[in-house]
Amino acid sequence: MLAAEEDSKMLSSRVDELTTNIGQLLSSLQGLEKWIPNVDAGIKGLNLAVEGLVSRVTLLEVKPTTSADLSATPNGHRVDEQTQCFASKAASA
Repeated sequence: MLAAEEDSKMLSSRVDELTTNIGQLLSSLQGLEKWIPNVDAGIKGLNLAVEGLVSRVTLLEVKPTTSADLSATPNGHRVDEQTQCFASKAASA
């Protein structure tokens, strides 16, 4: 009879431990349930930002560069017809 009472007390303490552990797991899961929508919203925002960047990069890749068309061509080796050289009186003064 004494052994049965000890077994009963041991089983009761094990049940209490399991109940405590299950309670801790339940509160952890409830915390996750509150956290998941925030993560989902953050991921959705990141996806929208990446989609915006992709569309901008695509436009930049497709659009021809205007700076190359508007840049001045190099003069190269040519004679400048508008120079005054030594014809100016300033050189002799």
